[in-house]
Amino acid sequence: MVERAIQTVKNIIKKCYETNTDLNLALLDYRNTPVSNCILSPSELLFNRKTRTLIPIKNNMLTPKNINFKKQRQLLVDRQNKQKCYYDRASRKLRALRINEKVYIRKNDIWIPGSVVRKFNDRSYLVKEDDTNLVMRRNRYFLKPQYYMKTSSSYMSDTDSNVSNVENNEDDVTDMLENVNVTDLTDKNEFVSESDEESDSATVTEEEPNETTDEATPSSSHTRRTIYVSKFGRRVKKPKNVN
Repeated sequence: MVERAIQTVKNIIKKCYETNTDLNLALLDYRNTPVSNCILSPSELLFNRKTRTLIPIKNNMLTPKNINFKKQRQLLVDRQNKQKCYYDRASRKLRALRINEKVYIRKNDIWIPGSVVRKFNDRSYLVKEDDTNLVMRRNRYFLKPQYYMKTSSSYMSDTDSNVSNVENNEDDVTDMLENVNVTDLTDKNEFVSESDEESDSATVTEEEPNETTDEATPSSSHTRRTIYVSKFGRRVKKPKNVN
C-alpha cells in the first residue's frame, strides 16, 4: 500500500514537471480522491470533511461529519486481502535456504556465486560473495541455489546436443538419397535435356554398354541415364514415374 502511494506521488510530480502545472493543486486533488466507492478519501479520514479545491462543490460537503473509522479500517483490510488473493494465484513460496549453502546472488542483473552466512527470516538472508568476500543482506527473491542454475544450464546443453544430432541425421539422409541409383528409362526420346530449354544448369550424361539381343526386354533395351547438375552443384535426377 505504501509503495503504491509513493509510486503514484512520483508520477504526479513527473507529470506536473512535464506540463508545468502547480504541484500543490495536483496533490490536493489526489488527497480528495476516494480510494474506492466505499472507502473515503485521505482528506476525509484526516479532517472528517472534504477540502476546498478549484472544483465547485456544495457548502454542506465542507462541514465536518462523524465517520466510523473502525468500519473504514475494516473495509481497507478487506480490500487488501482481496488484492492478496488475486496475487497469490500466480505466486509460489520459495524454499528456505540453509547456512553455508552455495547460492547465486543477483547484483546489477548479474548472478554472482556466494554462500549463505545467516538467516534472519524466510525472506531475508545475510550472504557473502566468493570473489570479494563482501557480506551483504539480500532478499530471498535475489538468491538462487546453485543446483538450480546448474540444472538449467545442463538442460540447455542437452537441448543443443539434441539439435546437433538432428542436423547430423538430416545430413546422413541427404547423402543416402544422393547415392540412390536412378532406374533405367524405357525410351530414349522420353527425357529432353534442359539445355534445349535455355536453362542455366549443366548436364552430365552417363552411358553404359548395351547388350543387343533379338529378344530384348523393355527394361534392358535402354541403359542410358541423364543426370543434371544445377549451377549450385545440386544433382537433379529423373523421377521414376515421369513419362
